[in-house]
Amino acid sequence: MLRIRYRRHENVSTVKIEELVDAIRSGGKVILTDDDASLDASGEVIGFGRTKYIAIYAATAVEYDKDNGLRLNLSERLANLE
Repeated sequence: MLRIRYRRHENVSTVKIEELVDAIRSGGKVILTDDDASLDASGEVIGFGRTKYIAIYAATAVEYDKDNGLRLNLSERLANLE
């Protein structure tokens, strides 16, 4: 099992993040992707460009708070997407 932590950049609404967390909790799955980060002039992440889909994983122990971001366990690889 792999424990991951994911922090969204600051300009994403709390409502949108809470919807994402609810969807992961109810569906129990996430899609692992490979993305290129877009940075502003100061080096802050302002967006992502998807480069590929890697796999679908079962997600457990989903937690979120603003200070620590989204945390979850990837417990089983359900499907390969590459």
